[in-house]
Amino acid sequence: MSRDGLKVNKAPDDGTYEWTNPHTGEIIEVPKGIDPGWAYNPGKVAGGLVSPVPFGGEK
Repeated sequence: MSRDGLKVNKAPDDGTYEWTNPHTGEIIEVPKGIDPGWAYNPGKVAGGLVSPVPFGGEK
């Protein structure tokens, strides 16, 4: 990035809003402009779905 003359700025502080989880009723504050669906890491969740044993059985 520095080679191209670019730099990283701070994230804008646009405030937050309250969002209620329809399944649990939990109320959380979410930054404006961000969808509540981004509150978890999909890679970590998907990692738990991987089978520890190959589908052909143990070798």
